[in-house]
This record gives sequence, C-alpha cells and structure tokens, in this order.
Amino acid sequence: PGTVQQTVGEVGGRAGPGAAAAAAGSGGSSTGSGLLQQEQQYDPQYNYFQAEADSAQRSLFRGELDGQKFAPQRTDYGSIYASMVFRDTTGRQIMMSWIMESAESCISSCSDQFPEVLMRMGFKGAQSLPKALSYDRRTKMLRAYPVNETVLLRAGMAYNKSQTPVSSISNPATLIPEGTVRRAAAANTASSSNNSVTTEAAQPTARQFEAQLNFTLQPPIAGGTSRNGGSGGVTKITTGPNAFAVGLRILTGNNTYADVILNGTLAQPAGEGSATNVTSLSVWVDKSKAGGSTNVTYTEGGPVPLPVSDSWQVPRDKLSLSVWVDHSVIEVYVMGGLARVTSRIYPEGDDVAWGLAVWGVPPQVGGGGWSVLLDGQIWNVGNAWLGTDC
Repeated sequence: PGTVQQTVGEVGGRAGPGAAAAAAGSGGSSTGSGLLQQEQQYDPQYNYFQAEADSAQRSLFRGELDGQKFAPQRTDYGSIYASMVFRDTTGRQIMMSWIMESAESCISSCSDQFPEVLMRMGFKGAQSLPKALSYDRRTKMLRAYPVNETVLLRAGMAYNKSQTPVSSISNPATLIPEGTVRRAAAANTASSSNNSVTTEAAQPTARQFEAQLNFTLQPPIAGGTSRNGGSGGVTKITTGPNAFAVGLRILTGNNTYADVILNGTLAQPAGEGSATNVTSLSVWVDKSKAGGSTNVTYTEGGPVPLPVSDSWQVPRDKLSLSVWVDHSVIEVYVMGGLARVTSRIYPEGDDVAWGLAVWGVPPQVGGGGWSVLLDGQIWNVGNAWLGTDC
C-alpha cells in the first residue's frame, strides 16, 4: 500500500508495445485461431496484442510467454493506470494513461466515491501527458517521455540559471516564491443610487509549471568543504557516507509542500576529486507535508534503472529531473523518462500562487566536501484546451 504500480501491458486487454514485442520475439500468441482472427480485425498500425486474462497474467507477472522468459517492466509508479498505446502518423508509439484520484478519503482508485474535495473540484480523474515510447539500449529498459509538442504549452520562462549552488534541505533555495492570487475587477458592476459596487474575480492561479532540472554532484577541491547537508527528516532519503539526495519542493502555502526526491548512492572514488559511479538511484514523491485533503500517507515512487554494461558517473553525468505541475497533478520523469511517477496533491487555500524550491544532500564519500549544483529552467504552462472554434 502507498505505491500503485503499473506493468507494461494491460491484463486481459490490449497490451502495450513491450508485451507486443515479447510476443513477436517468441513467435506470437498461441491462444488459438479465433484470437488470431480477432487480432487481424484491427488496423495493424495500432499494433494491438490481444490476450486472455489467464494468459496475460502468466506472461506479465511470471515473465513467461510461450516458454520464453523475459523481464516484466513497470511503466509507471504512482496514481496512474489504464494506459493505452497507439502509433501516430510519424510512427511514434504514444502512451496515454489515466490519472486517478488519491485524496485522503478515497479508497483504491476512488472510482465509486465522491469525497468533498472532488465535489469542489468538479471532476474526477484526468489524462496524463502523451508520452513517446522508446527503447533505451544503455539500460535495456523502456523510456517514456512527454512528446515534443508539449513545449507548445510553455507560457513564459519563470527561471533560468546555470551552475547555481544548491542549499541544504533545512533551508531550500527558492526558485519561484509563493504569492497571493491576483484579483482584478470584474467586467460587470452593480449600481445603486449614486453608489457603484465593483466585485472582484480571482485570476487563474500560478499552479502550472514545467521544471527542467539538472543536478551536478561536484566532488571536493582539495581542502574544500560541503555547502549542503542533513537529510532534514524527509522520508525515503537513504543515509550514510555514500548516499546523496536532491529534491524539488512544491510550495503550496500555509507551510505545506510536496517533495520530489532523487535519492541514491555512489561508489567509493578512486581519489580526491575523481569521478565516481552511481550505484543506486530512486525517485519518490513525498506528500507527508502536503496538507489539505492530500493522502499524506502515500509516498509514491521506486527504483530508477541503471546502465547495464557501464555506469553513470558524477560529476560527468547530471541527475536530470523533469517535473510538470498542473494544479493537483504532478508528473515526474527521471533521466529522460527512464523512471516515472504520477502523483496527486490537494492542498488548502485557493488564494495561494504556488512556488518552487530546491535542496540537496551531497554524499560524504572520500572525506566529504561535496556540493550540489543546479542547471535549471522553469516555465509557466498554459492551458491545453483549444478554442471552441478550432
């Protein structure tokens, strides 16, 4: 409990390209000629793979299809399921998923419940960003990342700095400060005698961001000291001299926030100031301080796949974190989409324009003195809906 995980392919239905590839590599499904005829009814460009429920369960959860062994892959961590995959006119395999509600009073996917927070929101569930699928040869894993067209949603850059020292988790560095929602005079005014009353209407809140963050773990210069430190009590942060963590904090007002965390460990460096291998990496969304109607017991996430035949090395390889915030929805993509987390938060206060901050906990291998640097770009994000005349 606390993490909802989805596996490549839909059990008993139309599986994603991972299952289709597994079937193709082992001679296809053996469930009978009726199934083969059913498969042939579909346009081949969609590459559907049909499987009966028992066959799909054997394939996806045991890693076996027609006597061939394979490793099942989780496509996403978090509050997400029911993915569908299609091929667009350019040949890309595009996956879209359903983001479920996970408010504190929800049970399971909240499909048959209507807690007060959802009644106030006026909707239940949402589609994820469309993600292009590809195979990553270095990790031998599936990569899923928002399609290039997502940049069309950018509504103006809010932050753009390079090689900025990142402060400790006890004092995160603010990139975008919280604010108060701007209010403007409404178009209609009411007049009575010689007096006129102008009402105010709230403007859209600043709660839609795209953050592209690249963290560098910088080994010490001879005699240097660390500029960061301390785990700050945040959950899911591994401690120890070889451990490190970096995070994006989503500031939601009234001392509430959610942390997006990259946590890992390093090998012992060969010498002072030398490069060292990343030996583990994981991603988490910690909502324990999100408040409001958020289910604060959920910490969603899991391991990030590592290269198979070589290693990521710091400081050469940056730790990349791509985060889209759209009101209650948080979509996280690590290392260009090698791991993904989708989460939901339901803070109080409609009058708060949200902010963003970063923090770092550097490793202490080789006697300490490490620091964390940030190359970051953040955009405000506009509405995806087109006008009614389009």
